[in-house]
Amino acid sequence: MKVSAATEVSPLSAIRPDAAKVALSPPKSPQLSGPRAELRRAIGEFVGNTFYGTLIKQMQASSFKTKYMHGGRGEDVFQGQLGIELAQRLGRSTNNPVADRMLTAIERRLGRNAPSDATTQPAREGGDA
Repeated sequence: MKVSAATEVSPLSAIRPDAAKVALSPPKSPQLSGPRAELRRAIGEFVGNTFYGTLIKQMQASSFKTKYMHGGRGEDVFQGQLGIELAQRLGRSTNNPVADRMLTAIERRLGRNAPSDATTQPAREGGDA
């Protein structure tokens, strides 16, 4: 069986020309406004400081430092500031599943229905009882 050059498919031919643009674009998430946005911002700050901050601090405290991959004294000095900045940015990110779950749980406890909850809950059968 002969295969001509015209019918061969290279691995790169499957890549879309706009793949990099699609991959680097920020995720589309609903914009929050009002008190819900303030609550989400506070929860994001809490999650960033407590969860991500602790996680980053533990990772930085590991003893896996080699002479080729370690930044020396400068890295040691500014590593704490970098950890704080990374934790804050992770907490403020719009696509944060930990903060989103906490927001939903807090809204349920406060008696508010989150917009996403109203669309995902199945309708009750039999009407109001």
